[in-house]
Amino acid sequence: MNCLIHVSWRGKSHAVPGLLKLAERLHQAGVLSEALNIFESVARQAALATAWQAVATLRFQLGRPQAALDACNEALRLEADNPDALFNRAVVLATLGRTEAA
Repeated sequence: MNCLIHVSWRGKSHAVPGLLKLAERLHQAGVLSEALNIFESVARQAALATAWQAVATLRFQLGRPQAALDACNEALRLEADNPDALFNRAVVLATLGRTEAA
């Protein structure tokens, strides 16, 4: 039985691991907007904390700290004890000048 999760991307069904690898390659190549689009699609459809973490990272890199904070919060909603999400949330809060909340 094949239990891979599939999501829709550009009108076609794709296995999540393949899309995540593509998004990671795009991120590493500096194609940030396209990588973000893929990670957001996977995060929304598959509800993966790791995908939300990638969304947070890319939004932060693209100068969108409030949107990055929203993604960190979504990752923490899915995995409340995720240390990467907790750390990234603190970094984003500090960037937004909300050091007391960080």
